[in-house]
Amino acid sequence: MPADALCLILQGGSGVFNSGATRDGLMDPDRPITEYVGEIPRMILNLPMPTITAMAGHAIGGGLLLALV
Repeated sequence: MPADALCLILQGGSGVFNSGATRDGLMDPDRPITEYVGEIPRMILNLPMPTITAMAGHAIGGGLLLALV
């Protein structure tokens, strides 16, 4: 991210913003969901700039959490 950025805009796909983790991702024993669920929201909350979510379509589960952050 450029040092002179004024804000971050999160944008999803054309029909779905974000539906969270895939089934395979949820079932991965090498990386439990509790390890990565809070990773992206924590990074966003620590940014020194505002974050805007450009949503078009569904935001389900973790995707909704991401949009609300």
